[in-house]
Amino acid sequence: MSKVDDDIVQRRRRQARRWLSVAVATAVMVVSYAVIVFGLAVAGDDETAFGGGLVGIGFGLVPGVFLALAALSDHERPFRATGLAVVLFFLVGLPIAFVDIPTGLVAGFGAGGVVSLRRDAIHLLSFRVAAVAILTAYTFLVQLVVPAAALLVGAVAPLVVVALADVASEREAKMPGGEGDSGPATPSQRRP
Repeated sequence: MSKVDDDIVQRRRRQARRWLSVAVATAVMVVSYAVIVFGLAVAGDDETAFGGGLVGIGFGLVPGVFLALAALSDHERPFRATGLAVVLFFLVGLPIAFVDIPTGLVAGFGAGGVVSLRRDAIHLLSFRVAAVAILTAYTFLVQLVVPAAALLVGAVAPLVVVALADVASEREAKMPGGEGDSGPATPSQRRP
């Protein structure tokens, strides 16, 4: 195998590993999200007393979401990334959750996913943050129109959009004049 073929194989392995880590972490996130939302719904009912316990269990699963994402994506420091992700989950998600719970959970899981998913040099942090911000705004707007759909979006989309932002970063770098292109831009590529 030539060096070019070996690079292609390594890149495809990293991509497969990224999507596997997103799939496993999303499965854990769906359970955490569902338990938190169900616990908050039950806690609003005065006849039951176990809603707070369910919310606690759901929040207890949050570090597992980010640890699965960091470890399976082969992050250099998975435990540090997990700790930072949990802090971001609460710092970003909690204030937004006071306005709208599903939107806050989306913002929290998305913010944690930004730091816990392995980021190579080609992956732009700005793309990840923008993807999470757009998804958060979208979830809030959907929550106003069709609340059940917002619950579904919030349960599956936060980590997926972070990975899709990495795909967009890779495509941006492959474009002529992009970050991965070392040659000068042609006159048609230059902006006035």
